Amino acid sequence: MPDDSSIRFKSIPDALQSNDQWVCWEIVLRDGKPTKQPINPITGTVASSTDPDTWGSLEDARSHLQAADVDGIGFVFTDEDPFVGIDLDKCRDSDDGSIAPWASRIITQLNSYTERSPSGTGFHILLKGSVPGDRKRRGNVEMYDSARYFTVTGDHVTSTPRSIGQRPKTLSDLHQEFLEPADDKSEDTLDNQNSHTNTRSTSPSTESVELDDQQLLEKARSAANGDDFAALWRGSTAGYDSHSEADMALACHLAFWTGGDLTRMDALFRKSGLIREKWDEQHYADGSTYGEKTIERARTKVTDYYDSNRTSPPSTPTIDELVETTAEVQPTPKEQSDNETTILARRITTQQAAIDDLKQRLHDQQQRIDELETTVATFEAWLATQGETVNHDTEDAESSDEARD
Repeated sequence: MPDDSSIRFKSIPDALQSNDQWVCWEIVLRDGKPTKQPINPITGTVASSTDPDTWGSLEDARSHLQAADVDGIGFVFTDEDPFVGIDLDKCRDSDDGSIAPWASRIITQLNSYTERSPSGTGFHILLKGSVPGDRKRRGNVEMYDSARYFTVTGDHVTSTPRSIGQRPKTLSDLHQEFLEPADDKSEDTLDNQNSHTNTRSTSPSTESVELDDQQLLEKARSAANGDDFAALWRGSTAGYDSHSEADMALACHLAFWTGGDLTRMDALFRKSGLIREKWDEQHYADGSTYGEKTIERARTKVTDYYDSNRTSPPSTPTIDELVETTAEVQPTPKEQSDNETTILARRITTQQAAIDDLKQRLHDQQQRIDELETTVATFEAWLATQGETVNHDTEDAESSDEARD
């Protein structure tokens, strides 16, 4: 049974603390799977995210957490409150703390109170607003604003504000990107997109390539230009004027073999010998990374795709057909300037959030110091009173002895 020290109550935003929309939760097995079941913090019975009579205050939840065999506390979203919660799942390594790029980007862009989930492998972001669409879940991203409760840990991410912000435009853009799927996308594909890349576009209308990664690589190596593919896959840039031209060549190969699936192109490229840190660096004013632009441009260069259903599959294009022998693609001066401004603004925002966090910590520490000083003064006054009482008792005893003499 956890005690209330497992929850960092002081970090929970004041805007949530004042609402009587709190429950506890416990892990139960449902259809063989562990589920966080909400618990009424007053009666200890099962709670409902749609029944206010089964909720309580934060103090109720804290008391029940101390006294009962439950695993944590949670906050219920309703139509009446102004809050929306974003759940990012399976995006943080609980051992080394590393964060998936797509999740890091969401946290940075929303720039609102964010805390780590109970498992330590995800994040919860709180905003003021509402979910800008009907879709609530896709892959590892969820958004809710009513009839749902979020676990709360108070394990605040210090690079984010302590307060709950309002980001309607950013929230709408992210909902469109991460939660609005193309009609022909499967949930498995969407899970892969969230796990491996933050690519903005979806694949063209081509038939799915029914090859796993190993089969795809074997076919690519055994094709007419398989030696070129194999060299690029190993990381060789021989025969190309720049590393970026080699990147483009491999991306074009992958576009052909994956049917132009940007998500899979990105995931495969990351396994190749050509992958480097530059792949995830933002190089464009719209926030696109070098890797995103590379695979998007590669797909526009490829006009035919591998089709396993053809009785005579087309031969793969040659390198000359795929790649124009041009200099390394660079952002225009204006794009570079705009991008540098955007990055600088984000750094300033992040640093300001860190400063605000430090100020809050100093404020909390000063409050604690004041409380301790008050306690010490009270104790010293009590000790002085006790000393006076002892002196009076001694004097009375001496007077009594003199009277008997």
